Amino acid sequence: MSYNAVIDFKVVTDLSAEPVTLVEVKQHLNMQFDTEGSYEFTDDDTKLTSLMKSCRKRLEKYTGVSFGPKTVRAILNNGKGNIELPYGPTVAITAIIDEDGDTIEADDYTLQGIEFKTLKSPCSCYVDVTYTAGFTTLPEDLKMALLEEIAFRYENRGTTENKLCDSALLLAEPHSRNVWLL
Repeated sequence: MSYNAVIDFKVVTDLSAEPVTLVEVKQHLNMQFDTEGSYEFTDDDTKLTSLMKSCRKRLEKYTGVSFGPKTVRAILNNGKGNIELPYGPTVAITAIIDEDGDTIEADDYTLQGIEFKTLKSPCSCYVDVTYTAGFTTLPEDLKMALLEEIAFRYENRGTTENKLCDSALLLAEPHSRNVWLL
């Protein structure tokens, strides 16, 4: 019986820079600043920098999209064809390898879609795809969702709540492509 599934995936190379800056986070949090508009409070910079990355990863997992350029490797069962590549938008395919370890050349595979690509063919129970994915400019509502989640985690330090905050969920939900995570 043919079916499609993401068998496994991993981020080979993560973002080189977070999609929000420390200054943007501090402005969103309304932290104290001096009369020239420069944010002088630096005590929590390490904590905020850590939250920037962890909150981005949480939102990426929720939406199924990459918030910035990264290299992804996915092993797919594409038995029915047209499986969506995880963590789009897809920028470029680096390599596609079949179950025997042979490279599938560009002439021998078919992609469909504009930003979020599906692998139309080959239809195979094992396809190993390495590609570059992610937004080059994060949409404003996803950026705001990230800032909201960072603010929530910062203001509720020590909480064991494991779900995203409501405002981040509302802002990020329209971008959710997590059908491949099911």
